Amino acid sequence: MSKYIKYNECLVEINGKKILGLSADLSANASLAPKKPIEVESIEYRANAALSASLNISYYVTGLEDHISSLTGDHSCSGSFGGIKFSGAYLNKYSVDIEPYVPVVFSANFSILSGYDESSITPDSFSGNALEFANGAYTDINNINSINVGIDYPVSINYSVDCERIPSYEIGNEFACDVRYGTVTKLSLIHI
Repeated sequence: MSKYIKYNECLVEINGKKILGLSADLSANASLAPKKPIEVESIEYRANAALSASLNISYYVTGLEDHISSLTGDHSCSGSFGGIKFSGAYLNKYSVDIEPYVPVVFSANFSILSGYDESSITPDSFSGNALEFANGAYTDINNINSINVGIDYPVSINYSVDCERIPSYEIGNEFACDVRYGTVTKLSLIHI
């Protein structure tokens, strides 16, 4: 059984911070197995694996800093998107692409391990006011400079972080009781 919702140019909230999503989608998958009682005509279905839910966002940063970049550690976050509230989300993948004279595009993928609350599916908008986005023409990036990178004048930068998450489940609990922090892979591609 699967559920899927996707919006373009929408409001996404992570840990109380509003983000302008170019696109955002939430998908959930439940693995079900039939259970047919003896001498009963109806078939019941029971979960035979943990709920698998994920949130993917492609977005612009509308403030002085990107608050999602600090979530690559071992702590969870909560948020909302399209009328759905979630908690126990862990950042799996984070990336940023920077090119001259183009708004800087960020993307993030979260695993949701504590479920979600679907109160009602509702579209939402960010704001009617003009927004300033990070732009490759004049953006300074923390920890990416000529000293750390070794290049004075990069033309474009692609940076990504992959974080492995290992959930542990206890008998009788629907959601993960603990999430361990696994392997972290960082990749920087700099074009000159």
